[in-house]
Amino acid sequence: MKLNCAAIPTGLLESELFGHERGAFTGAIAQKTGRLETGRPGLALPWMRVGDIPIEIQPKLLRALQGA
Repeated sequence: MKLNCAAIPTGLLESELFGHERGAFTGAIAQKTGRLETGRPGLALPWMRVGDIPIEIQPKLLRALQGA
């Protein structure tokens, strides 16, 4: 899974990683499954540039990875 975290605005990055529900924000016309959920079991995530991920999303990503 490749994702340039530095190129995506914070709000969209969170939606891209974790998904969103229909109506969660303006323009969310359908439910979307996040990339973390659609990944294959045991998928290796190359987080070589975790510093590019906004600081407010890093704890959420850590919790998601610990729960996996």
